[in-house]
Amino acid sequence: MMKKLLAVLLAVMLVCGACAAALAELDLAPIREDDALYSIDVDTESDVAYIESKLSAADRSFTHKYESSTRYSGTKFDILIVDYLKENAYPVWRLWVNYCADDDYLNITSASFILNGKKYTFSGIGNKDWYFKDDDGYAEQVLIRFGMDNIDFLAALEDIFGDTEDVTEAAENATCKLILHGREDVEVDLGAGFFLDFLVIKLGMVNINGLDFLEKASSSTMKVTDVE
Repeated sequence: MMKKLLAVLLAVMLVCGACAAALAELDLAPIREDDALYSIDVDTESDVAYIESKLSAADRSFTHKYESSTRYSGTKFDILIVDYLKENAYPVWRLWVNYCADDDYLNITSASFILNGKKYTFSGIGNKDWYFKDDDGYAEQVLIRFGMDNIDFLAALEDIFGDTEDVTEAAENATCKLILHGREDVEVDLGAGFFLDFLVIKLGMVNINGLDFLEKASSSTMKVTDVE
């Protein structure tokens, strides 16, 4: 799946700049047509839609010391379309972190990403309703929303790719450490799938002129510090 998606991604990168300028606001036609890259889930009752990359959970997964033996911990970028059925619909760029364990909750209060000598710490990202236990173990989620107040983190991720056309190599050579802060700090290494998932969603935002709407999104609180 990843190799097929990457081939399509490279092709899209070559034409996305020319396409974006010609598209109307929130025209989802390019997303729908690029079904090798994206999936769209519409909830008419809530009047929202979710756009995700088709990278698998395995491709976007990370391992940690309390790893669940039955489920993947991982990250997932997506686009939430607010007021999807209305003329004033707008997109919100988001990042989910899913933590699964065999033992107990971590009770995540914040998450830090270490990238290119900077630590980007997001707080106020958890919700007690996103913690649960079932026969497979424990799981919890946290959600980061991107707007103008924390766009520097997105810019740092984009810098990983620079001007290269070989996004596969750039993603495979990139490094990002994630620290989940809760009962204790749990450090994990994010792989190529994290960066490629980011890039797919970034292209999706470009193609629906979504970057113009970042100022409307309510940003998750972010603090930036130098790595010592």
